[in-house]
Amino acid sequence: RVAYNVLNNAARHADSPRVAASLVVLESDLRVAVANSISQEQRDVLEELLARDPDALFGSFTTSGSGYGLRIVSELVGRAYGVETTDALTRGGYVGAKLVDEGFVGWFHWPLSGA
Repeated sequence: RVAYNVLNNAARHADSPRVAASLVVLESDLRVAVANSISQEQRDVLEELLARDPDALFGSFTTSGSGYGLRIVSELVGRAYGVETTDALTRGGYVGAKLVDEGFVGWFHWPLSGA
């Protein structure tokens, strides 16, 4: 569900038909990152939001959807790690997002079984 929400969010908001995803196995968890291009209008909105409240993206922020996609990601990742607040999730690097060149990158970590 977590990977689906991140990928679906990237695909719905991509400025082109291309979305890139990467999986990196770390010592005790998996890092999933998704990147997509965005329009200048989307970039302007996200720059303002990230400058004002970086955690809002993982709340119920939306530009054209329900606002549940990344909020569900943060809730499920929080449960998996026992982290209760969005602020603690972003500060701890469990979830995150940033603007890169003409695109947007979002990521989350997920604990590996038996690690």
